[in-house]
Amino acid sequence: MHNATITHLYRDTLAQLRALVPRRAGNLTYRDALRIADRQAEELHRLTGIVDGPVPQTTITNVPNLHIELVDGPVSSLRFWDQTHGYWVIQLAASDPPSTRRFNLAYEFKHILDYSRRHYLYRGDEEHTTNCQAERAARHFAGCLLVPSLSLAHKWACGVRDTAALAEYFSVDPVVIDARLAQIGLGSTSTATRGSVPVIPIPHPRRKECRLNRSSSTAQLAAFSMPTLRADSPIAVRDRKDAGS
Repeated sequence: MHNATITHLYRDTLAQLRALVPRRAGNLTYRDALRIADRQAEELHRLTGIVDGPVPQTTITNVPNLHIELVDGPVSSLRFWDQTHGYWVIQLAASDPPSTRRFNLAYEFKHILDYSRRHYLYRGDEEHTTNCQAERAARHFAGCLLVPSLSLAHKWACGVRDTAALAEYFSVDPVVIDARLAQIGLGSTSTATRGSVPVIPIPHPRRKECRLNRSSSTAQLAAFSMPTLRADSPIAVRDRKDAGS
Protein backbone atom coordinates (compact mmCIF):
# COMPACT_ATOMS: atom_id res chain seq x y z
CA MET A 1 0.00 0.00 0.00
CA HIS A 2 1.32 3.46 -0.91
CA ASN A 3 2.61 5.53 2.03
CA ALA A 4 0.18 8.37 1.29
CA THR A 5 -2.72 5.93 1.40
CA ILE A 6 -1.53 4.49 4.71
CA THR A 7 -1.19 7.97 6.20
CA HIS A 8 -4.70 8.91 5.12
CA LEU A 9 -6.12 5.63 6.44
CA TYR A 10 -4.63 6.02 9.91
CA ARG A 11 -4.64 9.82 10.27
CA ASP A 12 -7.76 10.11 12.41
CA THR A 13 -7.65 6.68 14.02
CA LEU A 14 -7.30 7.92 17.60
CA ALA A 15 -10.07 10.47 17.14
CA GLN A 16 -12.43 7.94 15.56
CA LEU A 17 -11.87 5.37 18.29
CA ARG A 18 -12.24 7.94 21.06
CA ALA A 19 -15.44 9.19 19.47
CA LEU A 20 -17.05 5.88 20.43
CA VAL A 21 -17.09 7.11 24.03
CA PRO A 22 -20.42 8.92 24.56
CA ARG A 23 -20.19 12.68 24.99
CA ARG A 24 -22.45 12.40 28.01
CA ALA A 25 -20.81 9.64 29.97
CA GLY A 26 -22.20 10.45 33.41
CA ASN A 27 -24.11 7.18 33.74
CA LEU A 28 -21.52 4.83 32.28
CA THR A 29 -21.11 1.54 34.12
CA TYR A 30 -18.17 -0.84 34.10
CA ARG A 31 -20.07 -3.05 31.64
CA ASP A 32 -20.58 -0.02 29.40
CA ALA A 33 -16.83 0.65 29.51
CA LEU A 34 -16.11 -2.94 28.47
CA ARG A 35 -18.66 -2.65 25.66
CA ILE A 36 -16.88 0.50 24.46
CA ALA A 37 -13.53 -1.33 24.52
CA ASP A 38 -15.09 -4.11 22.45
CA ARG A 39 -16.51 -1.63 19.94
CA GLN A 40 -13.17 0.16 19.67
CA ALA A 41 -11.45 -3.11 18.82
CA GLU A 42 -14.10 -3.90 16.20
CA GLU A 43 -13.83 -0.40 14.75
CA LEU A 44 -10.06 -0.72 14.46
CA HIS A 45 -10.61 -4.00 12.61
CA ARG A 46 -13.00 -2.22 10.27
CA LEU A 47 -10.74 0.75 9.68
CA THR A 48 -7.80 -1.47 8.79
CA GLY A 49 -9.69 -4.18 6.91
CA ILE A 50 -8.98 -6.96 9.42
CA VAL A 51 -11.30 -9.94 8.97
CA ASP A 52 -9.18 -12.76 10.36
CA GLY A 53 -6.18 -13.52 12.52
CA PRO A 54 -3.42 -13.10 13.22
CA VAL A 55 -3.97 -9.36 13.50
CA PRO A 56 -0.82 -7.59 12.25
CA GLN A 57 1.00 -5.24 14.60
CA THR A 58 0.79 -2.55 11.93
CA THR A 59 -2.85 -2.18 12.95
CA ILE A 60 -1.41 -0.14 15.82
CA THR A 61 2.11 0.77 14.72
CA ASN A 62 0.84 2.64 11.64
CA VAL A 63 -1.20 5.02 13.81
CA PRO A 64 0.33 8.52 13.49
CA ASN A 65 1.98 10.17 16.49
CA LEU A 66 2.83 6.79 17.96
CA HIS A 67 6.41 5.56 18.37
CA ILE A 68 7.23 1.97 19.37
CA GLU A 69 10.53 1.08 21.04
CA LEU A 70 12.01 -2.27 22.05
CA VAL A 71 14.07 -1.75 25.19
CA ASP A 72 16.10 -3.72 27.71
CA GLY A 73 14.76 -3.33 31.21
CA PRO A 74 12.74 -4.86 34.02
CA VAL A 75 9.38 -3.41 32.94
CA SER A 76 7.40 -5.44 30.41
CA SER A 77 5.76 -2.35 28.89
CA LEU A 78 5.02 1.30 29.54
CA ARG A 79 3.76 4.37 27.71
CA PHE A 80 4.38 8.12 27.91
CA TRP A 81 3.92 11.29 25.93
CA ASP A 82 7.13 12.65 24.40
CA GLN A 83 6.61 16.39 24.57
CA THR A 84 9.78 17.17 22.63
CA HIS A 85 8.79 15.17 19.56
CA GLY A 86 5.03 15.42 19.97
CA TYR A 87 4.11 11.75 19.96
CA TRP A 88 3.17 8.88 22.23
CA VAL A 89 5.86 6.33 23.02
CA ILE A 90 5.17 2.69 23.83
CA GLN A 91 8.16 0.80 25.13
CA LEU A 92 8.13 -3.00 25.02
CA ALA A 93 10.60 -5.37 26.67
CA ALA A 94 12.83 -6.92 24.02
CA SER A 95 13.25 -9.99 26.23
CA ASP A 96 9.52 -10.83 26.16
CA PRO A 97 8.28 -13.38 23.61
CA PRO A 98 6.57 -11.94 20.52
CA SER A 99 3.11 -13.01 21.69
CA THR A 100 3.53 -11.10 24.95
CA ARG A 101 4.84 -8.01 23.16
CA ARG A 102 1.83 -8.07 20.83
CA PHE A 103 -0.55 -8.17 23.77
CA ASN A 104 1.34 -5.42 25.59
CA LEU A 105 1.27 -3.22 22.50
CA ALA A 106 -2.52 -3.44 22.28
CA TYR A 107 -2.85 -3.11 26.05
CA GLU A 108 -0.82 0.11 26.20
CA PHE A 109 -2.61 1.47 23.13
CA LYS A 110 -5.94 1.17 24.93
CA HIS A 111 -4.55 3.16 27.86
CA ILE A 112 -3.57 5.85 25.34
CA LEU A 113 -7.08 5.78 23.91
CA ASP A 114 -8.44 6.33 27.41
CA TYR A 115 -6.20 9.29 28.13
CA SER A 116 -8.31 12.28 29.32
CA ARG A 117 -11.40 10.04 29.34
CA ARG A 118 -10.47 7.68 32.11
CA HIS A 119 -12.13 9.77 34.84
CA TYR A 120 -15.62 9.12 33.49
CA LEU A 121 -15.04 5.73 31.88
CA TYR A 122 -13.94 4.14 35.14
CA ARG A 123 -15.58 5.23 38.38
CA GLY A 124 -15.10 2.15 40.51
CA ASP A 125 -17.86 0.16 42.19
CA GLU A 126 -18.42 -2.24 45.04
CA GLU A 127 -16.30 -4.89 43.32
CA HIS A 128 -13.59 -3.06 41.38
CA THR A 129 -11.44 -0.03 42.05
CA THR A 130 -11.08 2.65 39.37
CA ASN A 131 -7.57 1.45 38.54
CA CYS A 132 -8.74 -2.15 38.36
CA GLN A 133 -11.51 -1.25 35.91
CA ALA A 134 -9.08 0.64 33.67
CA GLU A 135 -6.60 -2.23 33.82
CA ARG A 136 -9.19 -4.83 32.90
CA ALA A 137 -10.64 -2.71 30.11
CA ALA A 138 -7.16 -2.41 28.58
CA ARG A 139 -6.72 -6.18 28.73
CA HIS A 140 -10.21 -6.67 27.35
CA PHE A 141 -9.45 -4.41 24.39
CA ALA A 142 -6.18 -6.23 23.71
CA GLY A 143 -7.89 -9.62 23.73
CA CYS A 144 -10.74 -8.48 21.48
CA LEU A 145 -8.34 -6.80 19.06
CA LEU A 146 -5.89 -9.68 18.73
CA VAL A 147 -8.49 -12.46 18.80
CA PRO A 148 -11.55 -11.26 16.83
CA SER A 149 -14.73 -12.96 18.00
CA LEU A 150 -15.96 -14.00 14.55
CA SER A 151 -12.57 -15.35 13.53
CA LEU A 152 -12.22 -17.33 16.77
CA ALA A 153 -15.75 -18.73 16.44
CA HIS A 154 -15.03 -19.71 12.82
CA LYS A 155 -11.85 -21.58 13.77
CA TRP A 156 -13.75 -23.34 16.55
CA ALA A 157 -16.58 -24.31 14.16
CA CYS A 158 -14.00 -25.69 11.73
CA GLY A 159 -12.80 -28.09 14.40
CA VAL A 160 -9.79 -26.25 15.80
CA ARG A 161 -10.40 -26.81 19.51
CA ASP A 162 -6.86 -27.04 20.86
CA THR A 163 -5.91 -23.97 22.89
CA ALA A 164 -2.25 -24.17 21.92
CA ALA A 165 -3.11 -24.37 18.22
CA LEU A 166 -5.45 -21.40 18.48
CA ALA A 167 -2.85 -19.44 20.43
CA GLU A 168 -0.28 -20.12 17.74
CA TYR A 169 -2.70 -19.12 15.00
CA PHE A 170 -3.62 -15.79 16.64
CA SER A 171 -0.09 -15.29 17.99
CA VAL A 172 -1.16 -14.75 21.59
CA ASP A 173 -0.60 -16.55 24.88
CA PRO A 174 -2.88 -19.56 25.56
CA VAL A 175 -4.45 -17.86 28.61
CA VAL A 176 -5.80 -15.16 26.29
CA ILE A 177 -7.45 -17.81 24.08
CA ASP A 178 -9.03 -19.47 27.12
CA ALA A 179 -10.51 -16.16 28.25
CA ARG A 180 -11.74 -15.19 24.79
CA LEU A 181 -13.42 -18.59 24.30
CA ALA A 182 -15.21 -18.15 27.60
CA GLN A 183 -16.26 -14.62 26.66
CA ILE A 184 -17.94 -15.68 23.44
CA GLY A 185 -19.59 -18.71 24.97
CA LEU A 186 -17.26 -21.47 23.79
CA GLY A 187 -14.87 -23.79 25.56
CA SER A 188 -15.09 -25.70 28.82
CA THR A 189 -14.86 -22.57 31.00
CA SER A 190 -17.62 -20.69 29.22
CA THR A 191 -19.98 -18.67 31.39
CA ALA A 192 -21.17 -16.19 28.78
CA THR A 193 -24.86 -15.86 28.03
CA ARG A 194 -26.57 -14.53 24.95
CA GLY A 195 -26.76 -10.75 24.96
CA SER A 196 -24.52 -10.37 28.01
CA VAL A 197 -21.45 -8.14 28.20
CA PRO A 198 -18.35 -10.29 28.68
CA VAL A 199 -16.85 -9.50 32.08
CA ILE A 200 -14.48 -12.47 32.24
CA PRO A 201 -11.06 -10.92 32.81
CA ILE A 202 -8.31 -11.54 30.30
CA PRO A 203 -5.08 -12.34 32.17
CA HIS A 204 -2.04 -10.19 31.47
CA PRO A 205 1.01 -12.30 30.55
CA ARG A 206 3.26 -10.35 32.94
CA ARG A 207 1.09 -8.64 35.53
CA LYS A 208 -0.83 -9.88 38.53
CA GLU A 209 -4.61 -9.78 38.59
CA CYS A 210 -5.92 -6.57 40.12
CA ARG A 211 -7.59 -6.94 43.47
CA LEU A 212 -11.26 -6.79 44.22
CA ASN A 213 -12.63 -3.71 45.93
CA ARG A 214 -14.11 -5.59 48.86
CA SER A 215 -13.48 -5.84 52.59
CA SER A 216 -10.91 -8.55 51.99
CA SER A 217 -8.12 -6.70 50.24
CA THR A 218 -6.35 -9.98 49.51
CA ALA A 219 -9.24 -11.51 47.57
CA GLN A 220 -8.42 -12.16 43.93
CA LEU A 221 -10.37 -13.58 41.06
CA ALA A 222 -9.76 -17.31 40.83
CA ALA A 223 -10.88 -17.71 37.24
CA PHE A 224 -7.32 -17.64 35.92
CA SER A 225 -3.91 -18.09 37.50
CA MET A 226 -1.49 -15.31 36.70
CA PRO A 227 2.27 -15.54 36.21
CA THR A 228 4.19 -13.65 38.87
CA LEU A 229 5.44 -10.20 37.92
CA ARG A 230 9.16 -9.76 38.24
CA ALA A 231 9.90 -8.31 41.66
CA ASP A 232 11.74 -5.30 40.29
CA SER A 233 9.02 -4.44 37.77
CA PRO A 234 6.69 -1.72 39.05
CA ILE A 235 4.00 -0.76 36.60
CA ALA A 236 5.51 2.43 35.21
CA VAL A 237 3.09 4.75 33.49
CA ARG A 238 4.04 8.32 32.75
CA ASP A 239 1.12 10.15 31.23
CA ARG A 240 1.85 13.82 30.72
CA LYS A 241 -1.10 16.19 31.14
CA ASP A 242 -0.10 18.15 28.06
CA ALA A 243 -0.55 15.08 25.85
CA GLY A 244 -2.15 15.58 22.45
CA SER A 245 -5.42 14.06 21.29
